[in-house]
Amino acid sequence: MIRASVERIRIPLRSPFVTGTRVYHSREALLAHISDEQSEGTGEAAPLPGFSRETLDDSYASLIAALPALQKMVKKPPPVPALLQRLGKLALTPSARFASETAILSFLAAKKGCRPAELLCPTPRKAIAVNAVLPIEDPRSTAARISEARAKGIRTFKVKLSASAGKNLAVLDR
Repeated sequence: MIRASVERIRIPLRSPFVTGTRVYHSREALLAHISDEQSEGTGEAAPLPGFSRETLDDSYASLIAALPALQKMVKKPPPVPALLQRLGKLALTPSARFASETAILSFLAAKKGCRPAELLCPTPRKAIAVNAVLPIEDPRSTAARISEARAKGIRTFKVKLSASAGKNLAVLDR
């Protein structure tokens, strides 16, 4: 029997994350779960207020509405390209679509005993580079975070800017 569910979670952050418009002490997200007696797949939806087009509540509602269709899709799944095409026809927010795709692909991969990437590409990379997300802080704190991340081998950085990007860029310029 295929089970599908959505769970709301709140993840406390180790330190406050500062964007151009807000300070975050935690992140709220949704976990979409698909499972049967042998396998489980999980996907995450975490729209960020002020940056994502949808809210967490929008994504929750679209995931809940799509659960019966998701269960049906994995019961007798078509080839992955057709499955992704079918997912695209559901009324899902972008974050909910990501959670659905990830849950389904991780579930199908678990059933086949492979990594989800292998369902999409016969020879996927074994590792990919990651980036660090930087909060906007004072120039010294931002520089210290960059140095810490570079010491760990991170070479790409993402910064959440606000509408007053000029002030944000001044921090990065130093």
